[in-house]
Amino acid sequence: MVSASSALQLYKNVKDYIGLESYLNILPKDLRFFVTRLRIFAHSLRIQTDRYSTTYTPRIDRVSKYCDKNEIEDEFHFVINCKRYRNIRVKYLNPFYYVTPSMFKFISLLKSVDKQILFNLAKYIKEATHIRLSCDYITN
Repeated sequence: MVSASSALQLYKNVKDYIGLESYLNILPKDLRFFVTRLRIFAHSLRIQTDRYSTTYTPRIDRVSKYCDKNEIEDEFHFVINCKRYRNIRVKYLNPFYYVTPSMFKFISLLKSVDKQILFNLAKYIKEATHIRLSCDYITN
């Protein structure tokens, strides 16, 4: 049940009705892919991957390896807070979302139906994901 799952907390706030999401018709397939993966937890952020690692990692210990903020590497941290992606965040996202960040603002970003905001969010996620994957490749 979605309402009982802490893993689906973000999903409960982003998906508040049954039906096709607007961003699916707004974004081209190559960009839609990145937004969809973030929204449905099909990503490689530690909040998700460390749930299923060989040795289970408690949620509090799933911190980002990419900055010194010692914050849980979840979707909010990845898009809004992680220092590693500051330059591309400034490039693609409106300061409204990250200067004084909040979960409310983050959810409104994910639920946006504004074409430009969605394009920029998708480009941000795509570029940040590529940077993150290249960092993982270098460290492994």
